[in-house]
Amino acid sequence: MPDATLSLRLFQRRTSTFNPSHPWSVSTFPAPQLPQKSEISERTQQLLQTNALPPQTTHRQPAETHRFAPSQVCYRPYSDNQPAQPNPRLHTSRTRAAMINVPMRMRLFPALSLLTAFAAATLRAQAPAPPPPQSPDLRIVSEFQRFTPFGSPLPQDREFAPREILSPALARNGHLSLHVIVTGPTGTNYFLYAGTNPPGSVTVRLYREWFVPCGAALCPDWLTEQPSGTFGAIPESVFDKHGQTTRVYLLDVWAPPSAPPGRVRVEAQLKSGTWLIAPMEVRVVDRVVPEIAAAPSENIAPLEAPSSATAGAQLLRYSAGLPPQSPPALLRVRDIIQRNAAEDMALAHSRGIDPLELYFAAAPPFAQPVMGPEWYLRVRDLIYR
Repeated sequence: MPDATLSLRLFQRRTSTFNPSHPWSVSTFPAPQLPQKSEISERTQQLLQTNALPPQTTHRQPAETHRFAPSQVCYRPYSDNQPAQPNPRLHTSRTRAAMINVPMRMRLFPALSLLTAFAAATLRAQAPAPPPPQSPDLRIVSEFQRFTPFGSPLPQDREFAPREILSPALARNGHLSLHVIVTGPTGTNYFLYAGTNPPGSVTVRLYREWFVPCGAALCPDWLTEQPSGTFGAIPESVFDKHGQTTRVYLLDVWAPPSAPPGRVRVEAQLKSGTWLIAPMEVRVVDRVVPEIAAAPSENIAPLEAPSSATAGAQLLRYSAGLPPQSPPALLRVRDIIQRNAAEDMALAHSRGIDPLELYFAAAPPFAQPVMGPEWYLRVRDLIYR
């Protein structure tokens, strides 16, 4: 028995058991009438003669039509009087057939990538200010993340996905610089301490960062060295820092050339009622930074530029075959960044790394369509590898 006839009889048997007086009974609707095969065949032939059917329209095909070669495509509908056959005149290549079946989301991929980059840049520029902190907090960020006195990163230094500082690498005779962010409500008094374990394995220095105007915001720039244990308060001044919730320090770590490769615990401790600890496990690698032979010269970016612009200047000098330049004095955060980048380029020159490899390492990954200021950290990872 054909499948269509069996389905019709089962449907009629089910509808005959319902109550006709019920308003939702299915028997009140007429039973469907299936068209005959001869009517389908005549209608199909009429459409084929008038070219009303497009070549891509296909009905059910017999099993033998699926055994054709991939280059043979059947475009004619199936019927009893005219079986489906491959049409060589309407033959298309595999490439064109594949392009027809490409999903729309794949065709719009370049446009979506541009929209994602634009949206990320807009969010970076229009990020709302964080709420006032309810309790003191302590965290460590990279040297390319500068924060305002109100607890938010600068718009030009806002990273799409900031790197979490847990186990940074440090070359021997090189420096590792990090920002220590202390946040708290108004009236917070604290005691900040930085140390190592084992003691004396690396040298740690602590600097206070002073805020200066840069455009419409306040940027941390000038440095003052502090003792290992220093006292501070929020706000710094009730006159020109009204509403301040954040104090910023710079932690500068140096490994001597004779330091054995290994792991050293470096941590910042904050005492404000209770102790808060931000630990790190610094990895002292086997690389040794050579001495910079060029005379010191200042080569820093403007204060309004991203913090990575100063490091990018040293990368451009390396790609041009020029020696790195170290700053004459460590007076600002940008001087620290220039010194660290000059040490990286000196190490890259001693290893003979191609500048193109460094540029490829700086390219942002697919998950981060916007190049943030921490792109230089990927360059440093390649040099220390």
